Amino acid sequence: MDFFAEIKAYRNWLELNPLKPNTQVLWFHLMMIANESGWKTDLSIPNSTLMARTHLSEKTLIKQRNLLVQLGRITYRSRGTQKAGIYQITPFFTGKIPVSREAKQEAKREVKQGVKVSAYLDIDPDTNQTTPQVSASAPPATNNLSDTGVPAREEVFTSIEKEFGRPLSPIELETVSDWLGQDQYAPEIILLALREAVLNHAFSFKYIDRILLSWEKQNIQTAADVQQMQRKRDHNRQNAAEPVQTPVVNQLPNNIPEIPMYNWADPDQNEGGY
Repeated sequence: MDFFAEIKAYRNWLELNPLKPNTQVLWFHLMMIANESGWKTDLSIPNSTLMARTHLSEKTLIKQRNLLVQLGRITYRSRGTQKAGIYQITPFFTGKIPVSREAKQEAKREVKQGVKVSAYLDIDPDTNQTTPQVSASAPPATNNLSDTGVPAREEVFTSIEKEFGRPLSPIELETVSDWLGQDQYAPEIILLALREAVLNHAFSFKYIDRILLSWEKQNIQTAADVQQMQRKRDHNRQNAAEPVQTPVVNQLPNNIPEIPMYNWADPDQNEGGY
């Protein structure tokens, strides 16, 4: 299932099937959980998890869930009071749908407007318990360096969260995953772009993305390339800051006698009575 293609199709479907905000919020969070799980077919999600994420009461949650079932957007199977129910999301598409980068950005804006992001939870399919976990979009944390000493993928996620001072939203996790997967940016390059953004006090994914895109256009692919570019930039700045000496034009020799200036406006003030 393609997350962004589904969001775009949902928006088109919504024009003919208007939903109340609470129903939309529930559908968005079910989609996010499905995305975090790696698009498992059966999602075992306790009511307490959805209530925490959507800020809906249990009564309202059940009402909105039944409405989504009636509309054919999800299926739901109860497993009694001791186990979480099973959700299945009905996709708009089957298979991989190509989505442009512009469409992805538009879908991201829609999700940000439609959903309040809360904690990301790992759901045990056999119990009603939930435990905090980083989204499935991010690889499981082991260590921050690969066997070669190069920053590993998971360090990118943890470093961005540390600099931003908060957990990343599902959309932001998807963006980082796209940098690493679709765009094939090396983890060290992303971390250097993050450092550049932090030094400029620009805590923005859009700002980081612009840095990465600019470096890509300049064929900057490694940390050494970034260092060379920065040295060149610093050198150019230093040259621009040096004062430029203005050459003296037509400088007269010292042995030329001084000639008094004649005041044509007031001849009486001139010496010598010219």
